[in-house]
Amino acid sequence: MAARSNRIAIIGGKRHTIDRALMQGLAPILIQHPLRVDGDVLKLVPQSYITDYENDDSFIDFLATIHRKSPLIAVMSLTEYGLLPAARASEALGLRGLSPAVVERTRDKLLMRKALAEVVPVEAAMVHSAEDVRSFSRRVGWPVILKPRDGVGSIDIRFLRDEEELRKVSFAGKSYLAEEFLVGREFSIEAFSFDGQHMIAGINEETNAEKNVFTEFLEIAHQMPADLPEEDREAIGAFVRRVLDGLGITDGPTHTEIILTKDGPRLIETHTRIAGDHLTDLVQMTTGIDLIGLSVAWAARRISAAASVPYHRQGAAIRYFTPPPGRVKYVSGVTPWRALPGVVDISLPVEVGSSIKPVHRADDRVGYVMAVAPTSSEAASICRRVVDGISILVE
Repeated sequence: MAARSNRIAIIGGKRHTIDRALMQGLAPILIQHPLRVDGDVLKLVPQSYITDYENDDSFIDFLATIHRKSPLIAVMSLTEYGLLPAARASEALGLRGLSPAVVERTRDKLLMRKALAEVVPVEAAMVHSAEDVRSFSRRVGWPVILKPRDGVGSIDIRFLRDEEELRKVSFAGKSYLAEEFLVGREFSIEAFSFDGQHMIAGINEETNAEKNVFTEFLEIAHQMPADLPEEDREAIGAFVRRVLDGLGITDGPTHTEIILTKDGPRLIETHTRIAGDHLTDLVQMTTGIDLIGLSVAWAARRISAAASVPYHRQGAAIRYFTPPPGRVKYVSGVTPWRALPGVVDISLPVEVGSSIKPVHRADDRVGYVMAVAPTSSEAASICRRVVDGISILVE
């Protein structure tokens, strides 16, 4: 009997994904974009291919050649821009994975809204001009949300409270997806699907920008599990399962963002990947579930379905530092706070002379603190104490 292949192609693979593949005895083949090459990660893999996989399908021919010589067991990605290329490669090679059509419905926000129109209706329409927005607002009222159709990471999202703010928007040939504004608490749900069975791994409450941040929609803090009554927790879980079924998502990790309105959960968007902002760490700290390792193992068929509801052993939280823009004059207090009970990690890679950029996107935040405690509220309180207790003076 031929030996079972251990070769897995990972598109846009970050170090954490490559590490999990190596830990599981797999031979990862890295397909990386020229602008995202990490030399240290390249040293870890037995084989790699550098190409613009978002626009160049030659990597599929490369994988097909490898696959003919020694079969691959999977092609996967856990990064936003690698999802569709991985789905196309899997389909071309006859390997298990979500179809390109399913991934398209999560990458394209208009397609997502259309697919879920009867399942979880939210008023939405493409707008190409200020008059289009006015027409939309007459139907749904103000405020109105504008977002790029294929956007990611809260980039270029506009919150228009009224006609006056609309006058500040320059379309200049650009189009946006307009959506009704949903009022309520914001949550993200980290889930994993096994042949159509959806395990809710964690419900996280998000805290959006408070100060020194130039977009209302960028998160500066998370806590897990969210502080919710059981009936709301069950309603959110049932809602997310309906969303995933409605989009045809059957396998792998998902990151779904919702607003819990007075009428129940409403969808912001969902993604067929793990979350950013260290939410996989919060899941692992609270439940012991390693969503990155699980994603690799499921793609490689190293495990069978295990859709049991995880037990939350403790609470966890993360909070980001968002000092005002300028040049750092001094930083003080980091070392003492590392010894505070509950603090898991403080990452603050700034020093005297560092330049702090205005915070417009996630990558502009300068660092974070993570903590654990018996409850997520206590962990969030620890994080706030640390952020407030560390001095970052800029000029």
